[in-house]
Amino acid sequence: MESLKEKTIYSYFWDFGGKLSTQISGFVFSVILARILSPDEFGLIAMVMVVISLSQIIVTSGLDLALIQRKNTKEEHYGSVFYFNIFIGFILGLSVFLSAEIIADFYKHPELKNLIRGSSLLFIIYALGRVKTAWLSKNLLFNILSKANLFSLISGGIGAVVLAGIGFGAWALLFQHIISGLVYVLYIYIANPWRPVLTFSKSAFRELWSFGNKLFLSTFINNISSQIDNLLVGRLFNQTILGFFYRSKNINSYIITLTSSSFSSVFFPVLSKIQDDKTRFINVFHKSFHTVNYISFIFISWILVISKDLILILFTSKWLGSLEYFQILLIGAWVYPISSMMLMILTTRGNSKAYLILETIKQITVISALIIGFLNSINLYLYSFVIALYLSVFLNAWFAGKELGVKIVWFIKIIGQYFLLFSFIVAFCMSLDYFLLPQMDTYLHALISSFVFFSLSILGAHIFRLFGQNLVFSEINDLIKKRINTH
Repeated sequence: MESLKEKTIYSYFWDFGGKLSTQISGFVFSVILARILSPDEFGLIAMVMVVISLSQIIVTSGLDLALIQRKNTKEEHYGSVFYFNIFIGFILGLSVFLSAEIIADFYKHPELKNLIRGSSLLFIIYALGRVKTAWLSKNLLFNILSKANLFSLISGGIGAVVLAGIGFGAWALLFQHIISGLVYVLYIYIANPWRPVLTFSKSAFRELWSFGNKLFLSTFINNISSQIDNLLVGRLFNQTILGFFYRSKNINSYIITLTSSSFSSVFFPVLSKIQDDKTRFINVFHKSFHTVNYISFIFISWILVISKDLILILFTSKWLGSLEYFQILLIGAWVYPISSMMLMILTTRGNSKAYLILETIKQITVISALIIGFLNSINLYLYSFVIALYLSVFLNAWFAGKELGVKIVWFIKIIGQYFLLFSFIVAFCMSLDYFLLPQMDTYLHALISSFVFFSLSILGAHIFRLFGQNLVFSEINDLIKKRINTH
């Protein structure tokens, strides 16, 4: 029988591998679409993305996480949430459809009306898959979820490229989401025989709602704040600027998915299983936290070092207007995986009330940054946003420390050593780039910059004895030995 550690590593590699292949595929289609479509057309879909993003989260009500977190989840719990999601998805989808003209008038773009009406289908599509996704996650069946994500992305990407090629413009990007959503839902139901029972239990629903409603409110607030900048940029600036802004956020979201989303989706069900054993919980979290810090800092820092090369190679020079936005967002992306891990302490141990309070405080700071920034420029907003993200780390550490019975310094010491090392390495590489490598061929520049960065990173982590690198290298070594022994 597999140990929890083996299941965790297996699940993480499936989830991370799935997300990596998905992100690579997504990048390929993104490159093709960016070469076919203009920043103006991406700007249009960015306006609709506010609605699309809400459709992805609003039907969950936090109940999918409650299904995973609850130790004794019964069939009536799954069935009740399934019925609730379908009902909410239908009501909200209809509301968006009927409000399309009002939203289009707000943006002063009449052509948005039909795009928004088309996006209302996503509420129902996402509602159909949430409960099955929660069941697969709870049972650590990330191989199915990873394949579903990959197949759905490829299907949506091919559809979007074909439609963009024959002149569908922004509609091609909308159909990408619709096709991907449909393929994902179909695959997870075909690949595994489990189905939610078609029954609704008021008592079962109330049990989940007591935990899930607070997660829903906090997630909803977080989602609104993450999309309100798209809304304001679309309203206050032209489509081209919004296209650049959306492109930078889109690439950044790929980075966040590869780091914080993979860690969260795997470690949440794992830590939920040992939530009552506090000593073991702290021990597992300590190792996981070091691993997350090391992997996220080294990966995001590398992307930051080669950010200009990345945009030139993938999207061509017509998208260089998004470079500065992208670089600022990457500095903020450093803390996403770290914050996710600390928030997981609250959710896995069932403290959704503290989670809601924390997220509300954090979003007030983010919205304040939004107001301050847009009084001046998009750049000032982004810098203010990053500062708000870093302040939220201290809030997360305080709440998480209180839940575990450890001091905030316990978290800050771990984060600080990775932050200081990789800040220095990034600054050195960018200085080297400015003084020694300014006019080099893009591909050669990316290669040399990457070599210098990884050499310094591995050497620096070894000199300063970063526990995260030791853990990662040890696990890789163990996996290689097991692979050799099985053959």
